Amino acid sequence: VRKLDEKLGPTDDPLMNSKLKEEFQGRSSRSDVKTMLEGRKRLPSFSMRQDLLSVILSSRVVVVSGETGCGKTTQVPQFILDDMDEKGLGSQCNIICTQPRRISAISVADRVANERCETLGDTVGYQIRLEVKRSERTRLLFCTTVSARGRWRKKRRKGRDM
Repeated sequence: VRKLDEKLGPTDDPLMNSKLKEEFQGRSSRSDVKTMLEGRKRLPSFSMRQDLLSVILSSRVVVVSGETGCGKTTQVPQFILDDMDEKGLGSQCNIICTQPRRISAISVADRVANERCETLGDTVGYQIRLEVKRSERTRLLFCTTVSARGRWRKKRRKGRDM
């Protein structure tokens, strides 16, 4: 995780890190999560998990390419989120995944929340124009490219005002 701008970058909150790590450990031991993880392990991207995480953490820009259905959209963000929580660095993790169309953003967010055995809008959410399904706990947000651009511009303006 790299901070591009200290004012806009993720914060390191030791108390939150500890809480997120505990939640990750508790969730990982649940039978429904273990069952879902077995299904995720069958996706091609899962065998590349450690390699992907190593490259992502050591590079400024990473392009992930693969066949349709290999897990680029649904698995890679979860790899990052879980890895950060497991390492006790979860408060530094805020992932935004863009999708070309609003229906894609909504359906992918729903699928990822289901794979994590969570309610949509908790850790995983979406934002499309005026339709928002997220909370203060959301750290993996799916949105359209237009929504992402708007969020980025808004944060840039806030950074200048600080």
